[in-house]
Amino acid sequence: MPEPTVGLRAANAVLESYEILQSAGVRSVSGPPGTSGGTTVSWYPAEPWSEPAAFSQARAIDEVLLLDLGAELVAKAHETLVPLLAQASGLASDTLASAVCELRKDLHAALNDLGVPIGADGPSDVIVTPPGYASTSFNYVERRYMGLHVDQHDGLPLGRRSEARRLCVLNIGWTHRYLNVYPYRLTDLCEAAGVDLGLDGKEPPSREVTARFFAGHGDARILRIRLEPGQGYVFNTQDVVHDGATPDGDVPGIAFHSMGTWVRADAPLDR
Repeated sequence: MPEPTVGLRAANAVLESYEILQSAGVRSVSGPPGTSGGTTVSWYPAEPWSEPAAFSQARAIDEVLLLDLGAELVAKAHETLVPLLAQASGLASDTLASAVCELRKDLHAALNDLGVPIGADGPSDVIVTPPGYASTSFNYVERRYMGLHVDQHDGLPLGRRSEARRLCVLNIGWTHRYLNVYPYRLTDLCEAAGVDLGLDGKEPPSREVTARFFAGHGDARILRIRLEPGQGYVFNTQDVVHDGATPDGDVPGIAFHSMGTWVRADAPLDR
């Protein structure tokens, strides 16, 4: 693959303050039959992890924006939101929804202060993942973790994924977690895998694109970014292959998700 088309930038810190490693490639894991029958295959980064070579951003036309929002939002989440997650299902649904809305307001206020213009027109959620999991993206229909994938929330065709809403994820847990990302846009994978664009309903789903690409590019280097509590990211998860992971330990990972329209999508790399 040529140089990445998705760059990395730290919104309020230097990029070098983040631990960023790269995989040796990707590996496939076979799972139970999917909804359409046949064995499902998920893709994960392959160890060992190593220091990446100099990361060129000369071709970048989009970016993964890393954030450090500090301890205040995490403390509020632990006071008002996290305790509700442990209660029996359904007993505190209204209270939990209210706590999610309040934390969302505070998160978007912090993003606005940083000049990160994400609208409040999308959903919010809290995702809890056990420790030591190689994926944080669970498919409730297929009852399995997805591994490396591209989201499809807005249902856009492959050639229009750059128009999708952006996702902000904040680590509100007790320990660090990881973001795994392959810094290329979906159209780059389509070109490399021989997938034609512009057919809308006739084109394959993004899952098929990633499967075809990784099957032919086992040496694809996945970036792993370590995120401490209070740190997070914003990027177009509907156009970039990604996943999360949790470290070994005694506590689960907890991530707060909020999606919204990128107000300045015409200039995402504006400094």
